[in-house]
Amino acid sequence: MGEADLLRRVIGRDKASEMAEQKSRFDKRAARNKIDSEKAAHIFELMVKFCRYSFSKSHSAAYTMVSYQTAYLNSLQA
Repeated sequence: MGEADLLRRVIGRDKASEMAEQKSRFDKRAARNKIDSEKAAHIFELMVKFCRYSFSKSHSAAYTMVSYQTAYLNSLQA
């Protein structure tokens, strides 16, 4: 689980050197688990795309909730 969180953080930072290291680790583990290299590469790319998308989505949803609650609390004072 710790390594999964590390991968998520590296993807969020989008640093090429760190991404290459994580991809190498992913590829080695996929090979150890007898997963085809093309399939492993496809899975890694899907994870990268999802992490980049979900990070923005989750933050925008959180900011929306905070804005809504703030507006509600301000309306009680009026």
